[in-house]
Amino acid sequence: MSDKLKVVIIGCGRQGDEHGKYISSFPDAKLVGFHDVIPEAAQKLAQKYGGNAYSNLAEMLDKEKPDAAFYFLPPFAHGPEMEAARRGIPFFVEKPVTLELELGKKILSVVKENNVMTSVGYMNRYRRSVNYAKQAFKEDPPVLILGGWVHGLPGIYWNMTKAKSGSPLHEQVTHSVDQGRFFAGEVDVVSAFGAKGFNKNTPSYYDIEDAAVLNVKFKSGAVGNFYLSNASNSYGGVFMNVYAYDTTAIFEQWEQNLRLFKERGAIQVTVNGEPEIFKIEDRAFLDAVKTHDPSYIKSDYEDALKTAAVTLAALTSLDTGNPIKVPQT
Repeated sequence: MSDKLKVVIIGCGRQGDEHGKYISSFPDAKLVGFHDVIPEAAQKLAQKYGGNAYSNLAEMLDKEKPDAAFYFLPPFAHGPEMEAARRGIPFFVEKPVTLELELGKKILSVVKENNVMTSVGYMNRYRRSVNYAKQAFKEDPPVLILGGWVHGLPGIYWNMTKAKSGSPLHEQVTHSVDQGRFFAGEVDVVSAFGAKGFNKNTPSYYDIEDAAVLNVKFKSGAVGNFYLSNASNSYGGVFMNVYAYDTTAIFEQWEQNLRLFKERGAIQVTVNGEPEIFKIEDRAFLDAVKTHDPSYIKSDYEDALKTAAVTLAALTSLDTGNPIKVPQT
Protein backbone atom coordinates (compact mmCIF):
# COMPACT_ATOMS: atom_id res chain seq x y z
CA MET A 1 0.00 0.00 0.00
CA SER A 2 1.37 3.42 -0.95
CA ASP A 3 1.58 6.40 1.40
CA LYS A 4 -1.87 7.44 0.23
CA LEU A 5 -4.88 5.16 0.09
CA LYS A 6 -6.20 4.92 -3.47
CA VAL A 7 -9.97 5.39 -3.36
CA VAL A 8 -12.69 5.06 -6.00
CA ILE A 9 -16.31 6.18 -5.93
CA ILE A 10 -19.16 4.26 -7.56
CA GLY A 11 -22.31 6.35 -7.86
CA CYS A 12 -21.47 9.97 -8.56
CA GLY A 13 -24.67 11.77 -7.65
CA ARG A 14 -25.28 14.01 -4.64
CA GLN A 15 -23.98 11.50 -2.09
CA GLY A 16 -20.89 10.68 -4.12
CA ASP A 17 -20.09 14.37 -4.30
CA GLU A 18 -20.77 14.91 -0.58
CA HIS A 19 -18.49 12.09 0.50
CA GLY A 20 -15.95 12.96 -2.18
CA LYS A 21 -15.55 16.35 -0.51
CA TYR A 22 -14.56 14.70 2.75
CA ILE A 23 -12.42 11.92 1.29
CA SER A 24 -10.45 14.41 -0.80
CA SER A 25 -9.72 16.43 2.36
CA PHE A 26 -7.89 13.54 4.03
CA PRO A 27 -4.10 13.89 3.59
CA ASP A 28 -3.62 10.11 3.44
CA ALA A 29 -6.25 9.41 0.75
CA LYS A 30 -6.40 10.07 -2.98
CA LEU A 31 -9.47 9.79 -5.22
CA VAL A 32 -8.28 8.00 -8.34
CA GLY A 33 -11.45 6.84 -10.11
CA PHE A 34 -15.15 7.51 -10.53
CA HIS A 35 -17.87 5.33 -12.06
CA ASP A 36 -21.51 6.03 -12.75
CA VAL A 37 -24.13 4.67 -15.16
CA ILE A 38 -24.43 8.29 -16.29
CA PRO A 39 -20.94 9.02 -17.73
CA GLU A 40 -21.33 12.77 -17.32
CA ALA A 41 -21.77 12.36 -13.56
CA ALA A 42 -18.48 10.47 -13.26
CA GLN A 43 -16.71 13.01 -15.44
CA LYS A 44 -18.01 15.87 -13.29
CA LEU A 45 -16.54 14.43 -10.10
CA ALA A 46 -13.29 13.47 -11.84
CA GLN A 47 -12.88 17.08 -12.92
CA LYS A 48 -13.70 18.30 -9.43
CA TYR A 49 -11.54 15.95 -7.37
CA GLY A 50 -8.96 14.61 -9.82
CA GLY A 51 -8.70 11.02 -10.99
CA ASN A 52 -10.27 9.27 -13.96
CA ALA A 53 -13.88 8.75 -15.03
CA TYR A 54 -15.05 5.30 -16.15
CA SER A 55 -18.19 3.94 -17.75
CA ASN A 56 -17.10 0.35 -16.99
CA LEU A 57 -16.80 -0.58 -13.32
CA ALA A 58 -14.66 -3.70 -13.79
CA GLU A 59 -12.23 -1.74 -15.94
CA MET A 60 -11.86 0.91 -13.25
CA LEU A 61 -11.23 -1.61 -10.47
CA ASP A 62 -8.71 -3.56 -12.54
CA LYS A 63 -6.85 -0.51 -13.81
CA GLU A 64 -6.80 1.66 -10.68
CA LYS A 65 -6.37 -1.23 -8.20
CA PRO A 66 -7.87 0.83 -5.37
CA ASP A 67 -7.30 0.22 -1.68
CA ALA A 68 -10.92 1.09 -0.95
CA ALA A 69 -14.18 1.59 -2.85
CA PHE A 70 -17.18 3.72 -1.87
CA TYR A 71 -20.58 2.74 -3.29
CA PHE A 72 -23.42 5.28 -3.34
CA LEU A 73 -26.27 3.40 -5.00
CA PRO A 74 -30.04 3.80 -4.86
CA PRO A 75 -31.82 0.78 -3.34
CA PHE A 76 -32.77 -0.75 -6.71
CA ALA A 77 -29.20 -0.63 -8.09
CA HIS A 78 -27.33 -2.89 -5.66
CA GLY A 79 -25.23 -5.78 -6.92
CA PRO A 80 -22.07 -4.03 -8.22
CA GLU A 81 -20.58 -4.39 -4.73
CA MET A 82 -19.69 -7.94 -5.75
CA GLU A 83 -17.17 -6.56 -8.26
CA ALA A 84 -15.12 -5.12 -5.39
CA ALA A 85 -15.72 -8.13 -3.14
CA ARG A 86 -14.51 -10.62 -5.76
CA ARG A 87 -11.28 -8.64 -6.07
CA GLY A 88 -10.78 -8.46 -2.31
CA ILE A 89 -11.25 -4.67 -2.26
CA PRO A 90 -12.65 -3.27 1.01
CA PHE A 91 -15.82 -1.32 0.35
CA PHE A 92 -18.18 1.13 1.98
CA VAL A 93 -21.80 1.10 0.81
CA GLU A 94 -24.72 3.37 1.65
CA LYS A 95 -27.85 2.05 3.33
CA PRO A 96 -30.18 0.27 2.81
CA VAL A 97 -27.89 -2.41 1.41
CA THR A 98 -30.51 -4.11 -0.78
CA LEU A 99 -34.09 -4.04 -2.00
CA GLU A 100 -34.14 -7.84 -2.20
CA LEU A 101 -33.02 -9.97 0.73
CA GLU A 102 -31.76 -12.82 -1.45
CA LEU A 103 -29.50 -10.43 -3.35
CA GLY A 104 -28.15 -9.14 -0.05
CA LYS A 105 -27.40 -12.69 1.04
CA LYS A 106 -25.57 -13.33 -2.23
CA ILE A 107 -23.43 -10.21 -1.79
CA LEU A 108 -22.67 -11.22 1.81
CA SER A 109 -21.62 -14.68 0.64
CA VAL A 110 -19.09 -13.16 -1.80
CA VAL A 111 -17.85 -10.82 0.95
CA LYS A 112 -17.26 -13.75 3.29
CA GLU A 113 -15.70 -15.95 0.62
CA ASN A 114 -13.08 -13.28 -0.05
CA ASN A 115 -12.70 -12.07 3.55
CA VAL A 116 -13.47 -8.49 2.53
CA MET A 117 -13.68 -5.64 5.02
CA THR A 118 -16.96 -3.72 4.66
CA SER A 119 -18.66 -0.70 6.14
CA VAL A 120 -22.25 0.56 5.77
CA GLY A 121 -23.46 4.14 6.11
CA TYR A 122 -25.46 3.95 9.32
CA MET A 123 -23.86 7.19 10.41
CA ASN A 124 -25.73 7.51 13.72
CA ARG A 125 -23.66 4.69 15.16
CA TYR A 126 -20.65 7.04 15.02
CA ARG A 127 -22.29 9.90 16.93
CA ARG A 128 -21.10 10.82 20.43
CA SER A 129 -24.71 11.15 21.55
CA VAL A 130 -25.73 7.69 20.35
CA ASN A 131 -22.70 5.98 21.86
CA TYR A 132 -23.15 7.81 25.15
CA ALA A 133 -26.71 6.50 25.37
CA LYS A 134 -25.68 3.01 24.31
CA GLN A 135 -23.35 2.79 27.32
CA ALA A 136 -26.23 3.75 29.61
CA PHE A 137 -28.49 1.11 28.08
CA LYS A 138 -25.95 -1.68 28.61
CA GLU A 139 -26.89 -1.83 32.29
CA ASP A 140 -30.43 -0.49 31.92
CA PRO A 141 -31.90 -2.11 28.79
CA PRO A 142 -34.59 -0.35 26.72
CA VAL A 143 -38.21 -1.39 27.16
CA LEU A 144 -39.78 1.02 24.62
CA ILE A 145 -38.30 2.72 21.54
CA LEU A 146 -40.16 5.32 19.48
CA GLY A 147 -38.57 6.98 16.46
CA GLY A 148 -38.94 8.06 12.89
CA TRP A 149 -38.84 10.65 10.13
CA VAL A 150 -41.50 13.29 9.49
CA HIS A 151 -41.35 15.49 6.39
CA GLY A 152 -43.07 16.38 3.14
CA LEU A 153 -42.62 14.74 -0.26
CA PRO A 154 -39.21 13.03 -0.68
CA GLY A 155 -36.86 15.05 -2.81
CA ILE A 156 -35.68 12.15 -5.00
CA TYR A 157 -37.95 10.58 -7.63
CA TRP A 158 -37.03 6.97 -6.90
CA ASN A 159 -37.87 7.43 -3.21
CA MET A 160 -41.50 7.98 -4.27
CA THR A 161 -41.64 4.66 -6.17
CA LYS A 162 -41.83 1.39 -4.23
CA ALA A 163 -40.26 -0.68 -6.97
CA LYS A 164 -37.13 1.49 -6.85
CA SER A 165 -36.76 2.34 -3.16
CA GLY A 166 -39.23 0.31 -1.13
CA SER A 167 -40.45 3.76 -0.02
CA PRO A 168 -38.86 5.98 2.65
CA LEU A 169 -39.90 3.37 5.23
CA HIS A 170 -37.08 1.25 3.82
CA GLU A 171 -34.78 4.02 2.62
CA GLN A 172 -34.89 6.57 5.46
CA VAL A 173 -36.57 5.01 8.50
CA THR A 174 -33.90 2.32 8.13
CA HIS A 175 -31.73 4.69 10.21
CA SER A 176 -34.22 4.63 13.08
CA VAL A 177 -34.61 0.86 12.89
CA ASP A 178 -30.84 0.40 12.87
CA GLN A 179 -30.46 2.72 15.85
CA GLY A 180 -33.12 0.71 17.65
CA ARG A 181 -31.16 -2.48 16.93
CA PHE A 182 -27.99 -0.74 18.16
CA PHE A 183 -29.67 -0.15 21.52
CA ALA A 184 -31.99 -3.16 21.97
CA GLY A 185 -30.67 -5.96 19.76
CA GLU A 186 -32.41 -8.02 17.11
CA VAL A 187 -36.02 -7.70 16.01
CA ASP A 188 -38.22 -10.79 16.06
CA VAL A 189 -41.60 -9.75 14.58
CA VAL A 190 -42.90 -6.68 12.75
CA SER A 191 -46.32 -5.35 11.86
CA ALA A 192 -46.82 -2.28 9.67
CA PHE A 193 -49.74 -0.06 8.69
CA GLY A 194 -49.94 2.66 6.08
CA ALA A 195 -52.07 5.69 5.22
CA LYS A 196 -52.88 6.94 1.74
CA GLY A 197 -55.02 9.65 0.18
CA PHE A 198 -53.77 12.62 2.24
CA ASN A 199 -50.94 13.95 0.08
CA LYS A 200 -51.69 16.50 -2.62
CA ASN A 201 -50.19 17.29 -6.02
CA THR A 202 -48.06 14.15 -6.14
CA PRO A 203 -46.30 13.11 -9.36
CA SER A 204 -47.66 10.27 -11.49
CA TYR A 205 -45.03 7.81 -10.26
CA TYR A 206 -45.88 8.39 -6.57
CA ASP A 207 -47.14 5.04 -5.22
CA ILE A 208 -45.86 5.02 -1.63
CA GLU A 209 -47.77 5.50 1.61
CA ASP A 210 -48.33 9.08 2.78
CA ALA A 211 -47.51 7.85 6.27
CA ALA A 212 -46.65 4.53 7.87
CA VAL A 213 -46.06 3.03 11.30
CA LEU A 214 -43.95 -0.03 12.01
CA ASN A 215 -44.49 -1.92 15.25
CA VAL A 216 -41.65 -4.22 16.31
CA LYS A 217 -41.06 -6.85 18.96
CA PHE A 218 -37.39 -7.21 19.89
CA LYS A 219 -35.97 -10.58 20.86
CA SER A 220 -35.01 -8.98 24.19
CA GLY A 221 -38.72 -8.52 24.94
CA ALA A 222 -38.67 -4.75 24.31
CA VAL A 223 -41.15 -3.19 21.90
CA GLY A 224 -40.86 -0.29 19.49
CA ASN A 225 -42.68 1.87 16.98
CA PHE A 226 -40.96 3.46 14.01
CA TYR A 227 -42.89 5.98 11.96
CA LEU A 228 -42.81 7.94 8.74
CA SER A 229 -44.71 10.80 7.17
CA ASN A 230 -44.30 12.03 3.61
CA ALA A 231 -47.22 14.44 4.00
CA SER A 232 -46.25 16.78 6.84
CA ASN A 233 -45.08 20.11 5.47
CA SER A 234 -45.37 22.50 8.42
CA TYR A 235 -43.08 20.80 10.95
CA GLY A 236 -41.04 17.65 11.18
CA GLY A 237 -37.61 16.15 11.54
CA VAL A 238 -35.87 13.03 12.78
CA PHE A 239 -36.72 11.90 16.30
CA MET A 240 -36.15 9.05 18.72
CA ASN A 241 -37.16 8.45 22.33
CA VAL A 242 -35.77 5.45 24.19
CA TYR A 243 -37.20 4.47 27.57
CA ALA A 244 -35.64 2.09 30.08
CA TYR A 245 -36.40 1.46 33.78
CA ASP A 246 -34.25 4.33 35.01
CA THR A 247 -32.90 5.89 31.79
CA THR A 248 -34.60 7.99 29.14
CA ALA A 249 -32.85 9.19 25.99
CA ILE A 250 -34.44 11.90 23.84
CA PHE A 251 -32.81 12.37 20.43
CA GLU A 252 -33.79 15.30 18.23
CA GLN A 253 -33.29 16.28 14.59
CA TRP A 254 -30.84 14.93 12.04
CA GLU A 255 -27.83 15.51 14.30
CA GLN A 256 -29.47 13.34 16.99
CA ASN A 257 -28.84 15.85 19.76
CA LEU A 258 -29.32 14.00 23.04
CA ARG A 259 -30.96 14.78 26.36
CA LEU A 260 -30.44 11.85 28.72
CA PHE A 261 -32.25 11.52 32.04
CA LYS A 262 -31.47 9.18 34.94
CA GLU A 263 -32.64 8.74 38.53
CA ARG A 264 -36.17 9.94 37.75
CA GLY A 265 -34.83 13.02 36.00
CA ALA A 266 -32.48 14.10 38.80
CA ILE A 267 -29.50 13.64 36.47
CA GLN A 268 -29.66 15.29 33.08
CA VAL A 269 -26.94 15.11 30.44
CA THR A 270 -26.89 16.92 27.09
CA VAL A 271 -24.73 15.66 24.22
CA ASN A 272 -24.95 17.40 20.85
CA GLY A 273 -24.59 15.46 17.62
CA GLU A 274 -22.04 16.23 14.93
CA PRO A 275 -23.00 18.10 11.75
CA GLU A 276 -20.28 16.49 9.57
CA ILE A 277 -21.01 12.89 10.50
CA PHE A 278 -20.28 11.61 6.97
CA LYS A 279 -16.70 12.76 7.40
CA ILE A 280 -16.45 10.82 10.66
CA GLU A 281 -17.80 7.55 9.21
CA ASP A 282 -15.61 7.88 6.09
CA ARG A 283 -12.55 8.45 8.26
CA ALA A 284 -13.38 5.43 10.41
CA PHE A 285 -13.62 3.17 7.36
CA LEU A 286 -10.35 4.41 5.87
CA ASP A 287 -8.61 4.02 9.24
CA ALA A 288 -9.86 0.44 9.33
CA VAL A 289 -8.48 -0.19 5.84
CA LYS A 290 -5.19 1.53 6.60
CA THR A 291 -4.56 -0.40 9.82
CA HIS A 292 -6.31 -3.66 8.82
CA ASP A 293 -8.35 -3.21 12.00
CA PRO A 294 -12.13 -3.67 11.53
CA SER A 295 -12.85 -2.43 15.07
CA TYR A 296 -13.08 1.12 13.69
CA ILE A 297 -16.24 0.06 11.82
CA LYS A 298 -19.56 0.15 13.70
CA SER A 299 -21.75 -1.35 10.95
CA ASP A 300 -20.46 -3.92 8.48
CA TYR A 301 -22.36 -5.56 5.64
CA GLU A 302 -23.41 -8.60 7.65
CA ASP A 303 -24.90 -6.48 10.43
CA ALA A 304 -26.53 -3.98 8.06
CA LEU A 305 -28.27 -6.80 6.21
CA LYS A 306 -30.12 -7.57 9.45
CA THR A 307 -31.50 -4.03 9.46
CA ALA A 308 -32.57 -4.42 5.83
CA ALA A 309 -34.35 -7.66 6.74
CA VAL A 310 -36.47 -5.75 9.28
CA THR A 311 -37.64 -3.02 6.90
CA LEU A 312 -38.17 -5.46 4.03
CA ALA A 313 -40.35 -7.54 6.36
CA ALA A 314 -42.21 -4.31 7.17
CA LEU A 315 -42.93 -3.78 3.45
CA THR A 316 -44.37 -7.30 3.29
CA SER A 317 -46.53 -6.54 6.30
CA LEU A 318 -47.78 -3.36 4.62
CA ASP A 319 -48.80 -5.35 1.55
CA THR A 320 -50.40 -8.28 3.36
CA GLY A 321 -51.76 -6.68 6.51
CA ASN A 322 -50.21 -9.49 8.56
CA PRO A 323 -47.46 -9.59 11.20
CA ILE A 324 -44.21 -10.88 9.70
CA LYS A 325 -41.42 -12.76 11.45
CA VAL A 326 -38.11 -11.20 10.45
CA PRO A 327 -36.18 -13.71 8.31
CA GLN A 328 -32.70 -14.87 9.15
CA THR A 329 -29.81 -13.43 7.16
